[in-house]
This record gives sequence, structure tokens and C-alpha cells, in this order.
Amino acid sequence: EELLKNEIIIIPHPLDPFSHGIGKNIIKKILYKKPLLEIRNSSTLPIYNKIAERLAKKYELGVVGGSDAHIAYMVGSSYTIVEVEDKNINEILNAIKNGNTIAYGGFSLLNIKFFIEKYFKK
Repeated sequence: EELLKNEIIIIPHPLDPFSHGIGKNIIKKILYKKPLLEIRNSSTLPIYNKIAERLAKKYELGVVGGSDAHIAYMVGSSYTIVEVEDKNINEILNAIKNGNTIAYGGFSLLNIKFFIEKYFKK
């Protein structure tokens, strides 16, 4: 129970159909848990990042960014800034849980080649 009380739920690429996002219906069912939504993902098409961002604003959810890097050159292309006064683990975890975060980055043009090869070439 102690772990559940302090849980942090982060939903990666929540609305991206190519990455098996969980979708709006499931997100709405767990709103009471105040999940954070990934709104900047380097492997997600911009439209799906934008829809996730709108959903996070609508429900006042915290946000994160992640490079979701499967290729070395993509590491760090999207990331999360955590806003804290003291740089200790408890402060950082509380800031994340409370949504004191800023998501940066987004889809990289370098992903277009990877995307085409993965979904359209046979």
C-alpha cells in the first residue's frame, strides 16, 4: 500500500497508434490517479504529440518528454526538465508526481527514413 500511495504513473506515447498508445478511453478511466502524459516523443508523429498535449491541458495533467530512442543518434532528442529547488531524490520525485515538469523536443526529421522503412517497405 505504501508503494501505491507514492506511485508515479507516466503514460508514454499515449495516443500514437503506431506505438500502441493506450488511447483516450483508458486515460479517462485513470484520471483520478493523475498520470503524467508524454507529450514530446521523438518517435511519435507531431499530430499525436499535439493531441496528447491538448489532452494533458484539458485534464490538468503533468507532462514529460522522452526520446524513445531505438537508434543512438536519437538519444536526448526529447527530454523532461524537472523544476525543483533542492536537488535531492525526494524533491525530484515529488516534483514529477505533482507535474512540475516541462517537456521539450519532438519528432525528428531523421525519423522519417526509419518510419518509411518500418511501415512501408517490404
